[in-house]
Amino acid sequence: MFRKQIELALELSDAFEFVKANYFLGLTLANLGRVSEAFAALSSATDITKRNGEIFWLSRMPNAFGWIHREMQDFETAEAFDREGATIGHEAGFGEAEVNSVNLAMDHLHSNDHAAVCSAMKTAASLLSHDAWFRWRFEIRFLQARAEQTLTKTDAIALLEKATQYGARKYIIIARTLLSQIAMLSADFETAAEEITAACSMLERYPALLCGWRAHAMLGRIEMQRGNPNAGIRAYRIAVSNIRYVADHIHDKGLRRIFLSSDAIRDVLRDAGERICTD
Repeated sequence: MFRKQIELALELSDAFEFVKANYFLGLTLANLGRVSEAFAALSSATDITKRNGEIFWLSRMPNAFGWIHREMQDFETAEAFDREGATIGHEAGFGEAEVNSVNLAMDHLHSNDHAAVCSAMKTAASLLSHDAWFRWRFEIRFLQARAEQTLTKTDAIALLEKATQYGARKYIIIARTLLSQIAMLSADFETAAEEITAACSMLERYPALLCGWRAHAMLGRIEMQRGNPNAGIRAYRIAVSNIRYVADHIHDKGLRRIFLSSDAIRDVLRDAGERICTD
């Protein structure tokens, strides 16, 4: 549907619709694990926004690139894009774009800079309260960042409820994965298994590989700890399959190496007894 929209926008010389379609096509492709195709769509949109001086979309593009790089475990590049997006949004007076400073909070979480996390979250919360445009979407992302920051059941449930209210399936999966992780911290393996199984069941109907490999890997760990090796092996195999698919769709060798060499991916491959060449 997005590709058809792009064709029609080109026929009508409608730059705004062309950029919008490529933007959401890029996000969709990234969620499906087709990283380089996502970059191509977003780059095409960015070129048009720069050529036309279209600040509305230009202020949003860096955050999309930042998100994908963060998912690829390339945190340094992600933070650079997220800072660029927050700066452009601030200078243009677009509160909705600037509220993406919540992305910086996610970056700081990975670098364990808790003071910076709190500062970025405070800024995002303040901006969110003053800008109603697309608030539901950014509120969900804010709740995700807060749940990952606090790792508390209350915040994870708040994310789950909001995601369920709007039918945001990816965030339902993320919320249940967080609830499973939180249950694991208190050795509540039954609840952990229940939550992550629900997340993986949704992934079967609505694939989202960038969060799918994490969910299946967690299910694998939990089943192994519960003494269900066959179920654990099956879950790990799906996680590794997701990782391979994503890696195969990263054409940039440097980024592919960063992804496969990251601690998160190496931990999954080690636990699954698998190996993927990083070259």
